[in-house]
Amino acid sequence: MSRGLFLCGDGYYYLDYKTTCLTHTGHTPYTPEAKLKGIRYISDQSKLLIERMSAVGVRPSQLAVLLEMLDDAEGTYQSATVRNLVQKCELLHQKELGIDHTMSSAEKAMEFLNR
Repeated sequence: MSRGLFLCGDGYYYLDYKTTCLTHTGHTPYTPEAKLKGIRYISDQSKLLIERMSAVGVRPSQLAVLLEMLDDAEGTYQSATVRNLVQKCELLHQKELGIDHTMSSAEKAMEFLNR
């Protein structure tokens, strides 16, 4: 999905109406001074917490809010950043189990069951 941002006359960035649901009001406005933080800003302890909480079903958007609460530095985390981190953790876990990303679902299941 593509997303378009535009800077309005009031100094805030808004999502493009053509690519966004107009009835959804869950997005916070981003000021021109807004700072988005990436994976490199997440500490090792926070990465471990994210890995464990995502394993029990906590959504990336909730984890992003939790990271902002734990981190005193200026800026915000996007849920996409957290989702990417969770996917990397899952790939590493699969490698530990001997599961390759090129395997079919059946091959992955057989490899998992043989362990």
